[in-house]
Amino acid sequence: MSLYEINWGISPLMIFAKPVMSLEDHRQAILNCLEMEAYHTMETILPDDERVRKELVDAINASGKEVIYNFPLDFQFPETSPCSLSPEPLEKAIALAKRHLEYASKLDNCKIVAFTSGPDCDVTDRDTAKNNFKTYCRFLSESGRAQGVSFALEPVERNKFKKLLLGPTSETCAFIAELQAEGCDNISSLIDVSHLIFLNETFEEAFNASNAVGIADIHVANMIETETSVFYGHRHPGLGEEGGPVNYDYLVNMFMTLIRGGYIHPDRRPHLSLETIPYRGISSETSAKFSIELMQACLDDAAEKLSNN
Repeated sequence: MSLYEINWGISPLMIFAKPVMSLEDHRQAILNCLEMEAYHTMETILPDDERVRKELVDAINASGKEVIYNFPLDFQFPETSPCSLSPEPLEKAIALAKRHLEYASKLDNCKIVAFTSGPDCDVTDRDTAKNNFKTYCRFLSESGRAQGVSFALEPVERNKFKKLLLGPTSETCAFIAELQAEGCDNISSLIDVSHLIFLNETFEEAFNASNAVGIADIHVANMIETETSVFYGHRHPGLGEEGGPVNYDYLVNMFMTLIRGGYIHPDRRPHLSLETIPYRGISSETSAKFSIELMQACLDDAAEKLSNN
């Protein structure tokens, strides 16, 4: 038995990904993940359809599984950007956040909400955009305090692909530190391994910056940098697949960093969540089973290497 216990999580909408995700696909992906006993947490969002949403809430609550509620991608578009230079998108972002916080409030075991910034702007306008984003974050913090949830801000690449305001991990964590100093102590950091590839950051660099403001969650995902690949960007192929850098050696080193830094410790059960699509030619269920076995093997290898040092 491993020295360390992990709260393993999975993204239903990734492991059961479809080219176009219908409401029924969304529903079935969550129900399928509820059957995966090895995963204690789901990283997901609830649909707007009231009937299906109630069915899923009832099923999730009956399962006892935890949900880390991931805000939708809408916030990464100009029309509903939480750091827009114009007031209307910011108002829409707050209204959309209210709606999804209401959805999350129906879940018995949902204590963390993951979110990102919105689209980047001209460098001369970044300070204004960050101030507007702070307004949004203050709203989240206040709402979360009343609801009993905390928030995890995820740094996303600024210079390619998604091109969001925040941004380098160090800059994102400095932003979080400012919020915490203002009383928003229920906002901390989230590390998404895949984004580190586009951010040109090592895991250790991202961990050290994030650990200073607290890490609520870690997403384990692969990333393909080759633009001609069908897996380029945020398709997230299986761990170690398609030449992606997040392979066995990367994961062992990642776990060694997490153990050394205290995120993984015998006295706590931290969150680590898989965010990948199925391996080529392998079912979603088998891919999920293989992935958690791979991560557990990497964790055990990391622990052994540290014990021998």
